[in-house]
Amino acid sequence: ISLGYYTYPEARTIVPLAYGKTIEMFKIMEELTATPYPFNKYDQTIVSNFEFGGMENITATTMADTEIAYARVNFLRGNVEDLVAHELAHSWFGNNVTCENWAELWLNEAFATFFEAAVRDKMYGRDEYLRKVGGNAETFMTHDAAVPVSHGLFNRRAGDVSLLFKWPAEPYDKGGAVVHMLREQVGNENFWKALNLYLSRHRFAPVETADLRKVMEEVSGQDLKWFFDQWVYGTSYPRLTVRQTFNAGKKELRMDIRQTQSGDRLTPKAFRLSLDVELEYKDGAKELKKIDVDSRRQVITLPAKADPAKVTFDPNKKILLLSVKKR
Repeated sequence: ISLGYYTYPEARTIVPLAYGKTIEMFKIMEELTATPYPFNKYDQTIVSNFEFGGMENITATTMADTEIAYARVNFLRGNVEDLVAHELAHSWFGNNVTCENWAELWLNEAFATFFEAAVRDKMYGRDEYLRKVGGNAETFMTHDAAVPVSHGLFNRRAGDVSLLFKWPAEPYDKGGAVVHMLREQVGNENFWKALNLYLSRHRFAPVETADLRKVMEEVSGQDLKWFFDQWVYGTSYPRLTVRQTFNAGKKELRMDIRQTQSGDRLTPKAFRLSLDVELEYKDGAKELKKIDVDSRRQVITLPAKADPAKVTFDPNKKILLLSVKKR
């Protein structure tokens, strides 16, 4: 694959700083998707006065010089690497397959955002991956708390295209977090097999959310209607309030769990959550328990050898779009 880098003559020293890991990113994306880069060249061009950070024109990505300039600052170079990874990922998710219409935009942007994290995982380790997808989730939840989003990842209000990219927290940040959660739901091996099937089955064709759900169900054997209804077509995220008490005589931990999000036509009054709960005791010992929450109010009792010093919900960060407050 021919790789080209276009910049101002006086600024050519920015190329190795900003784009030096492009080949490594190619290898990572081809390995993860088990799908070769679908085109015959890839150029990255720096331009001025560009309204976006980057644009994934097929084989010729355009990037704003103001964004790429951050590569000269050590602690900001990671942001530029994310941008390079994001636009390259669109070669598979956005160009090899592309959304059928604007309502399905999340199929392009969520996967490109997720692959920023997937590339970090391969280059820098699991902690960086979790930091990235966790940051995406936090960005969306902060935005949703301040300015509630009135549509799901599947955007029924996509008529005004100019607004789609003005508020990117939904298709980008929530989308990246939901792709991570889908991976956790179906399992790592099934997830990557399904993505390969998705990319090969719909090569150079438009796709819909139903196409993604179908391959995930085929490979995993799971019925994922509830997952897509809740996280893709639905809005907002679950907010849990937990009151816990320990019964020393019975050696039981009682948790009174309430979902407090405002339910409406698109936001579930009760999200369906399969949660890990970690109990940590004063002696340092830990126990991992699994609970299922699917009601507005639910009382769950867990066996516990003593009063836990600390109780952590979702310690392995499988469900990122979640707020838990303890009383």
